[in-house]
Amino acid sequence: MQKNTAVFKRFWKPGVILCGLITLFISGIIFVLPVFQQQNRYHSYLQSLKSSGFNKYLKTPAEYSDVIKTHLWDVYQFSAPEYACVVGGDYALMVHHGKENDKTVVWLQPGQECWPGHPNCGRSDQGASPEEVLETMLSSANGSPFGPGRPDKDNPLVDWNFVYVPSCDGSFHFGDAAADYDGDAVVDHNHNGLRQTSAAFNIMKDLFPDTKKILLAGSSTGGFGTFGAIPLARLTFDEARIYVLNDSGPGVFSTKEPPLWPLMMQTWNLEPMFPSDCSACRH
Repeated sequence: MQKNTAVFKRFWKPGVILCGLITLFISGIIFVLPVFQQQNRYHSYLQSLKSSGFNKYLKTPAEYSDVIKTHLWDVYQFSAPEYACVVGGDYALMVHHGKENDKTVVWLQPGQECWPGHPNCGRSDQGASPEEVLETMLSSANGSPFGPGRPDKDNPLVDWNFVYVPSCDGSFHFGDAAADYDGDAVVDHNHNGLRQTSAAFNIMKDLFPDTKKILLAGSSTGGFGTFGAIPLARLTFDEARIYVLNDSGPGVFSTKEPPLWPLMMQTWNLEPMFPSDCSACRH
């Protein structure tokens, strides 16, 4: 008993206690400081996205005019002119409710990009009736082995929610410009990709607010679209884990061709979306 008391008294000294407290304090700082630094970097990143205008059309009601119910999809139609396709025509997107309500695929579709002098700008959409456009959308979505229309038992996404985002904006899903291609001071092309894709995320937030995992998937034009969709996904679901499947989306330009990238940036009004300190983004 006396031996135990002696040991207790040995360590019950103000100096020993103070050293222990200091050690604990320093250990706490070492552990907590990186967490605060990471949080500060994250908030700085979100603020940078907002400063670039990616939140311009987020957190506002998605002004759809009608919803058509089909077997696998709910079709949201937008008749307001600010959602119009590049050479006219109403916009529509589709939603599939899966069994895993906290996992959502944002499926960005291929399409035809447009800029002054492009020979096929908007040609694929001209003359099609709304019924024909809807049938094309449903056929494309249901015919793909990737989507819920043809479930594969080995497909890990078969029970996820899907938001199907067609491309008719002519600007890789994130342009934001009323453009005058022929120079007569009259707007003749509307690049409403940012507004259209933002509407998809606004609807997604309303329908699937518990989303914890997001897969942004796109091919060709849709692959390019993932670059603009990533900031929208992060600003809408700030704690979700985001995955990207970009098929044939990285930009490759021939040195023998005219400088298309600066032309696209100007025509689609992409300049505000790039950080001011990234000069390489503009060439």
